[in-house]
Amino acid sequence: MFPSQNPARGLLLNVLLLHYIMIGIADGSLKNNRDAIISLIHDRSEYDSVLLDAFNILAKDENSFAAAKRFCSIAPMSWEQCIPLQQADLLAYENYKESRRSVSLRDRRKSLDWILERGQLGGFLKGFNDEALTDVGKWFDALDARIRASFLRAARIPINPRKSKEI
Repeated sequence: MFPSQNPARGLLLNVLLLHYIMIGIADGSLKNNRDAIISLIHDRSEYDSVLLDAFNILAKDENSFAAAKRFCSIAPMSWEQCIPLQQADLLAYENYKESRRSVSLRDRRKSLDWILERGQLGGFLKGFNDEALTDVGKWFDALDARIRASFLRAARIPINPRKSKEI
């Protein structure tokens, strides 16, 4: 599990989220485009090196991740110089507002309706509530020890055999 008081929690959650995103891309875009090769871009942050390490682990692990060779690179960029990141920020903001809509009981934002009605973009909204995070913890605990250790290494978490389940 991921106790909130652990300072490395954010590192590990970023590693796991990257894995989750790559699996989503593999199950969606890559299934529909058999020859596609994916290069990932992310907004610069304090997690740049952690994300690179996690990407390299996943992209080299063909045994556990069938689409590993279909991902060629990951790069941090600044949204000021990267048009795709500006578009991703807009969609992330609209997704955030859509996720809050269920709490506030408001209608969908007109801006998101307009984007979706154009038919040029698809996707889905996913969120992580407490129950989902508990499921992630169970999934992580059930991983093969080698894979779990590689995630922990990428997140800069020392592997203590006595406390291997406590993150």
